[in-house]
Amino acid sequence: MSTAPHFEIDPAAFWSDPYPDLARMRQEAPIAYVPQLGATVFTKRDDIFTCEKNIEVFSSDQPGGLMSVLMGQNMMRKDGDAHMQERKQYYPAVSVRTVRDVWKG
Repeated sequence: MSTAPHFEIDPAAFWSDPYPDLARMRQEAPIAYVPQLGATVFTKRDDIFTCEKNIEVFSSDQPGGLMSVLMGQNMMRKDGDAHMQERKQYYPAVSVRTVRDVWKG
């Protein structure tokens, strides 16, 4: 269970338009446990950037998560070496340089 402050949402309203809740969370509790989602939610970019690298605590591996259920285990739900192996396969085709030099034209 998360020790972050709890933040209650109306799931139907959240799925319809999450932005009002997310804006309120950024103001009141930028890192909050949302019981209706069963997840701790980070709403500020700098917090996400810092914490996503701490895979012992914040793993991307979510076998029961919606993305994994719908699409199977993919790069966005892998950590460390498994993530990098998959990323290296496609990254040359979508790197900033390739987009600038090839795709943009």
